[in-house]
Amino acid sequence: MIIYNRIQFIPSFCGQLESEIVTPKKRSFKITDTRISVFTMEELIEKYSSEYYSIFGKGEYEEDINRQSVRLFVERFSLSNSEYQSRVKAQLGLMFKNRSTTVPELSFQNSFEEMPGVGGILMEKIEYEALQLIAKRNGDESIFVIENDFDRSKSLPNIRLKIPYRTSWEELQTGGTISSSLFKMPANEYFVFGNSGTWGKYVASDYHFPIYLWGFTPDQAVIFRSYFAPDMEEQMELRQSASEVFRASK
Repeated sequence: MIIYNRIQFIPSFCGQLESEIVTPKKRSFKITDTRISVFTMEELIEKYSSEYYSIFGKGEYEEDINRQSVRLFVERFSLSNSEYQSRVKAQLGLMFKNRSTTVPELSFQNSFEEMPGVGGILMEKIEYEALQLIAKRNGDESIFVIENDFDRSKSLPNIRLKIPYRTSWEELQTGGTISSSLFKMPANEYFVFGNSGTWGKYVASDYHFPIYLWGFTPDQAVIFRSYFAPDMEEQMELRQSASEVFRASK
């Protein structure tokens, strides 16, 4: 049984989280450089419009409505190929080692502290809202979600998202079956990080080690360990299932 992360919030941040993130002020955003090639975008829409992914969602599957929801999500949040190749791919290299593998071989660069946890899915609402606060604190304009392709050519495109940090959790759930796949399907593996390059997360799938790995620079240690430190139950499961890979606490 997978035990998902229970986040330990610093009390002084709780009111700030509610006032600044859960009910943000209305404002307009100019999202730049989010276009990807029409061919790749259409492939991504075609893949995640499939009824197969509806098994992770709620309610009845309606093909036309779902396809439109997937399309709007992809058009809004997809990272452009040009930005990925020119900037984001290099940033991944500065943060992660052995990116074509998975845990335990994959890890953060030596300049980062690491903290593992029991996972299997991308993230939950309370975790995303904590990351919004951290992103604001660090000056991260966006939160990137990059599917690990293990340096292999795949028949369909990988998910590469650029999410403005003020985007609400509820907005991320409007993508129909692509949202269901992202947040409820424990099969793909993802890199999650902000454009400041001071923190990141690797999410492994249930098929290997159902583990996520946080990485952060030393100046981020207090806040990340306060928000995301594994509880005692998670520590026991980590020791039992992957004691040869990670220590549950440092």
